[in-house]
Amino acid sequence: MEAIFIKLKQNNLYLNFFFAYLLIVSFTTIEIYRPGIFAVEAIVLYLIDVAVIEDKFSEKRILLS
Repeated sequence: MEAIFIKLKQNNLYLNFFFAYLLIVSFTTIEIYRPGIFAVEAIVLYLIDVAVIEDKFSEKRILLS
């Protein structure tokens, strides 16, 4: 749930919307029982984590410059 509310830069904002879409679809359809849906959610969560880490490193690089 927390992944929806993480603030990402404009070029990674689609990850928040895609995770929200996956979350809503998993509760409103039979999508939760499809094999492989957890792999898709894990990949999206991983991409969000990578985007947050990249944002932090770019901020530190700007501060050190």
